[in-house]
Amino acid sequence: MASFDPGPADGDFGPRTCRAVEQLQQCCGLKPDGVAGPQTLAALAMLLPHQPQPGRRLGPHFAETEFACRCCGLVRVNPRLVHLLEQLREQLGGKPVVITSAYRCATHHRAVGGARQSQHLLGNAADIAVTGVAPREVAAAAE
Repeated sequence: MASFDPGPADGDFGPRTCRAVEQLQQCCGLKPDGVAGPQTLAALAMLLPHQPQPGRRLGPHFAETEFACRCCGLVRVNPRLVHLLEQLREQLGGKPVVITSAYRCATHHRAVGGARQSQHLLGNAADIAVTGVAPREVAAAAE
């Protein structure tokens, strides 16, 4: 499950699978109850590489395509990342947060010299810019 190890496929929703579901839920900002319900399955689908749906909004101010890899066009995005970016936008007085890089496939990541264990590879990170706000201010607001 997208970096969460439920163990070998055995057709049983056992303790390892439940633990992997809870880890996924916690990572995505969902209630970690171990139940693979609709919200959990939607979060999992977003974390798996996929083609973005044209016009699909992930939040009031972010389109799915903004998170796509600049190399292959695939996207992986953690719903929690979108939520945090929406909060950051609000904290910065509603100024638009521009995503300059989000998900990177391994090929693109190597081409830009990305860190070995970068969260960009998993859809958990985004590089951003906010017009009229110094990077130091953006970083302080993000903290």
